[in-house]
Amino acid sequence: MSTNMPAGYAAYSTNVSASLPVKKSLGKSLLVAASMGVIASVLPSIANAQAVPAGCSPSPATDGAVVDCIVGLPGIVAGPISTTVDDLTINIGNAGTPTLVLSASRGVFMNGGGFQTLNIENVSSTVVGTRAVELRTTGGAGDLTVVNAGTVVGSARGITAVNSGTG
Repeated sequence: MSTNMPAGYAAYSTNVSASLPVKKSLGKSLLVAASMGVIASVLPSIANAQAVPAGCSPSPATDGAVVDCIVGLPGIVAGPISTTVDDLTINIGNAGTPTLVLSASRGVFMNGGGFQTLNIENVSSTVVGTRAVELRTTGGAGDLTVVNAGTVVGSARGITAVNSGTG
């Protein structure tokens, strides 16, 4: 299993064919082959699942979207906020509304091609998690941007930024 996959995705990284019986009838072989084809077409959708919790919208996040997570204190956004789409902006709080994102794992995880932007927009806004903020661009000419006016608290890592694109 890969250690770089977001929590909850590890179950989909196992080798399904390794558990198939060696001897099977032609009918079972065709059934298994057809089932594997269906699984192969569905798993990419599952692997790109979004975790956009209550207090954030739109949900699910889509390519090119702006996701606003604005919940006035003492309310919280129970994270993680986890996205795997291209050209995305996430705003935590705004000028008039501080917001707390609290997670036992990653506070914010963004993974996609093109532009990936995280704005923590209030001096009283906070993102807390084992890995508080993790942003990755997977390709394309986009940039990776973190604008932080608030606080980021990570017990293992605060902010991790990886740009695998050309921007």
